Amino acid sequence: MLSWIVLIVLMGLFGVVFFAIFASVFGRGEQVPPMDNTVNVNAANLAAIKDNNLDEIKFATVLRGYRQDQVDVVIDALLTEIAQLRKQVAEINSTPQ
Repeated sequence: MLSWIVLIVLMGLFGVVFFAIFASVFGRGEQVPPMDNTVNVNAANLAAIKDNNLDEIKFATVLRGYRQDQVDVVIDALLTEIAQLRKQVAEINSTPQ
């Protein structure tokens, strides 16, 4: 009976030691540098849209995804650009050839 108790205690001790070693080796991952404030992020995103470089759009992450205000600014800018392009297409299609 005593050997079972010793075995369980040793297994728990090995588990704690293994966890501590594993956590110290791998840690919590790479630290991400903090994002700029919202005004700078929005300005950079609008500049990326203007330059037609959509791969450069970045958002700050929060608990449940991306910051909604930053996403809203980008969506509004893209909707404005889409409306302008549709207007240009309609003007081109309406002119007689």
